[in-house]
Amino acid sequence: MTDPTPATLVEEVRGRLAVGRGTVTPQRVADALRSAGRPVGDATVLAVHETLRAEVLGAGVLEPLLREPGVTDVLVNGADQVWVDRGSGLEPTSVRFPSDEAVRRLAQRLAAGGGRRLDESRL
Repeated sequence: MTDPTPATLVEEVRGRLAVGRGTVTPQRVADALRSAGRPVGDATVLAVHETLRAEVLGAGVLEPLLREPGVTDVLVNGADQVWVDRGSGLEPTSVRFPSDEAVRRLAQRLAAGGGRRLDESRL
């Protein structure tokens, strides 16, 4: 399943929310969209909110793969190289990250969740 929210829209909202404080809520997403002069429909607000929530609390674009029954491993080898193993070897997926920076952010957050730190000296 691909993300219906354009990556540029999510990036724009992320940048606007980063300058403020507080949790990512649908209201804050709607405010960020309005301040950017973007249309603010319920579907757009909820799609951007869900994408940002998955990035902050979950595994971002990898969430749908991790929810699939039978998936044993997910391998990310770059923004446009995501592989999955369902027990019979690696298979390429259609999942893509918007950028290498998005891959790096996810890797750093996952490492931090395990009590580790990922920075340039460890790459």
